[in-house]
Amino acid sequence: MTAPPPLSHADSEITRSAADAFASAFDANDYGAFASMLTEDCELIAPGHAVRGATRVAEVFRAAAAWAERAFDECRHESVVARFDGEQAELEITSYLMRVPGRWYRFRRTRRLTVERDGRIASITDVADDATRAEFGAPPAPLAFGAGG
Repeated sequence: MTAPPPLSHADSEITRSAADAFASAFDANDYGAFASMLTEDCELIAPGHAVRGATRVAEVFRAAAAWAERAFDECRHESVVARFDGEQAELEITSYLMRVPGRWYRFRRTRRLTVERDGRIASITDVADDATRAEFGAPPAPLAFGAGG
């Protein structure tokens, strides 16, 4: 088996484009678009958990959105591509969660993506701040919300 050729500037542009599309789909809760970006054996990794398979990964993100809708009165996300190089991209995600009578919570996390040469996402790794998550006082968040429970 021969090694793949070294990554090029074009690979970084593919990675940037994939990361931008992922961020837009996540922020819009567009799980159809989101699922179409994943490789068949995509892996989602978060503290204490790992899920493999595009269908399962998309289900976990859908479950996280449903959890947020139940636990909060309003939820929105802002994702920014912070870095990209070769096949790796890093997004800084801020979720704004509100409970009536108007208390807002801000939950920040980093999401690292590994992108294949065809632009599909092979792995998603979440890094979340436990102290920020504990501040919510909400039911334990699901895996795709950066939580381990």
